[in-house]
Amino acid sequence: MLDSPFRSRFQIRDLEEFSGVKAHTIRIWEKRYGLLRPERTLTNIRTYGLEELKNLLNVAYLNRHGHKISRSLSSASWTASVW
Repeated sequence: MLDSPFRSRFQIRDLEEFSGVKAHTIRIWEKRYGLLRPERTLTNIRTYGLEELKNLLNVAYLNRHGHKISRSLSSASWTASVW
């Protein structure tokens, strides 16, 4: 079986680089809104999967285009329809 050349787990610095959202802000959104649910390594480093990356990219896009994160993420029906 061949290993995939694509990554399936990312560290917070990767998410920061891909999304343009600072790591501090990602951690706040994670805690405040439950936007992301990272797994932790044995050394307590957050790792994120493709779904978390996709969610963050969507929210970062909306945020850059004037949508308030608190409003966007507080509406469960709206959030479910976006992703």
